[in-house]
Amino acid sequence: MRKTVAFWFFGPETAEGDEIEAMLSSLIKQTMPPGYQIPGFFRETVQEHKRLNSFPSVTELANTLRRHIEETDRDFYIVIDGLDHCGPLPPTPRRELLLQILHTLATSTPGNLHLFLSGRNEDDLVRSMAIMELPLVNVDLDETPSPDLAQFVSYRLKQSIDEHNLTHALRESILVRVGEIQ
Repeated sequence: MRKTVAFWFFGPETAEGDEIEAMLSSLIKQTMPPGYQIPGFFRETVQEHKRLNSFPSVTELANTLRRHIEETDRDFYIVIDGLDHCGPLPPTPRRELLLQILHTLATSTPGNLHLFLSGRNEDDLVRSMAIMELPLVNVDLDETPSPDLAQFVSYRLKQSIDEHNLTHALRESILVRVGEIQ
């Protein structure tokens, strides 16, 4: 089975606004490689919004990503870093919406989606991970963590090699991609 890797980072400068739409749009684009036959349902959605001179809603984007994952014979590895930067504390409706979208993706896809989520150890994030039944990995870093994301992803990938038949080549590809973004 072919594998697809997508990455998103919520930075400290992330504004409360269209960050979820931007993330979903980016993940959709990253999971449709060059030369990929774009599914009919996706083409229809794009054409309809062009006709109306509008943009898809968060719900439409989330459903498009979910449907793409469900209808494709690929394994999807989605890495999202900085969940704690999506909306300030206390948790906002936008952050809760993001966590609900991730929960829906984690629980409604047919087993070909592998989520690697990271963020500071905040109560709402910990609760959401537990509800999604995602394993929590606590990576203790020093005061100046430069390779924190690479360290976390490397740690999880080492665990996943046997668990998901993840090849060493794919593991290295993910680490290179994460390193380029840092």
